[in-house]
Amino acid sequence: MNYQTILTNAMCNFLSNLTPNPFPTREGEQESKLLSWQGRGEQESKPLSLQGRGTLARSRSASLERGFQHQLHIAFATLFILSLSHLPATATCPTGNPRSTDYIRRQPPNRCEGIKLEPLSGNSLNLISIATRNLTSFGKNLTLQVPRIRGGNNPQVIVKSLGDNYHYQLDDLSLSNKGANFRFSWNTYVLREAKIPANKLRAVAAYNLGSQNVYVPVILGQTSGKYEFVFYSENRVRFTSFRISPVGKKPIYSTSSPNAKSGEIMFTWDGQKAPAGRYELHYIANIERRNQPSDRLERRIIFEHNPNWLK
Repeated sequence: MNYQTILTNAMCNFLSNLTPNPFPTREGEQESKLLSWQGRGEQESKPLSLQGRGTLARSRSASLERGFQHQLHIAFATLFILSLSHLPATATCPTGNPRSTDYIRRQPPNRCEGIKLEPLSGNSLNLISIATRNLTSFGKNLTLQVPRIRGGNNPQVIVKSLGDNYHYQLDDLSLSNKGANFRFSWNTYVLREAKIPANKLRAVAAYNLGSQNVYVPVILGQTSGKYEFVFYSENRVRFTSFRISPVGKKPIYSTSSPNAKSGEIMFTWDGQKAPAGRYELHYIANIERRNQPSDRLERRIIFEHNPNWLK
């Protein structure tokens, strides 16, 4: 049972106990009679006097009040405990030994980087990269660039590499805002020490423009002249449709991946002849699960394109 279910049940029980029963006995039904102290089957106890009834009512009222306070304490204790278990993910980036490959806070430059221990959710399909790159090996340092767009400030960037036995991640990084693009350069010690394949490094970046997230391609090292759209799932996934179109217009590129596979699923697009502007990626995928019906997933992603970013 997850924490949302536990919280819901706790609060429902708490609130139901606060609500008095409006119909303690139905009209025409006989109230249940009190048992004598000697137990069931013995003679009924005599009716209480008015004074006795008043004492019993006060006793019941005090008992209900104590029960109310007890339920209140339980409810708020439950809320407090569950709130501790739902801290933001940034709290899991501790300080540590910079010569390790653990996912820790590192500097300079300021960033979180390393091998993460927690696995990805097996019930999801994750977009892990919209990038252009031409990497065959890692030098001592690596530079990524995030193109600027109108109205965009402080893009959110995540660099990943996922395999059967590793999960590398670089995030919460401090971008340099000098020049035409945002830039970030870092030492590749962790990448080299953990033996991350250069051709498996992925990156995704997005600007939050009010009610909409707009993705932009990350330039890892040098451009390859094409974009890579990379998804990852631990389940087998089959893409029935993958389309790219200018926003509000007909698709200019369409493909599919009919063979179901798990792990990384990559699509490439050469947009050097496509005009600059805002585009929509629309895809439909079926996620297959063992001994369960497949899930149909349909998503639309908005991203910015400029052919100059591919040159």
